[in-house]
Order: sequence, then C-alpha cells, then structure tokens
Amino acid sequence: MPYWEPAKLYARLTEMGTARGPVLLRTDMAAGHGGASGRFKAWHDNARQDAFILWALGVEPRD
Repeated sequence: MPYWEPAKLYARLTEMGTARGPVLLRTDMAAGHGGASGRFKAWHDNARQDAFILWALGVEPRD
C-alpha cells in the first residue's frame, strides 16, 4: 500500500471529525511491513506508541 493511502484516511477522519479521540499519522519511510528492523529500533517504536497512548489518556509525567 502506498504511503498516501493512510494519509487520505487521516485527512478524511480529521475533516469529518468522527474520530472518538486524537488521531496520529506517522509515516516511517525507512521501515518495512513489520516495522523498524533491529531490536533497539523496535523498542523505540514501541516506546513512541506507548507515549502516545499515555498522552491520549491524559496521563501526566511525574517529577
């Protein structure tokens, strides 16, 4: 699937305002179908996803 297909879906979701929460589009042109290759790159991707989920839930970081 070309990268512009998810971009069109993102545009439609934000235009219609039908999403029940925040919508994030992240396009990594260096990753393949399975995501980033290598253990540390995969951990970085997982950490980014976890951070977005916590942000979307309104969890505040501790000092």
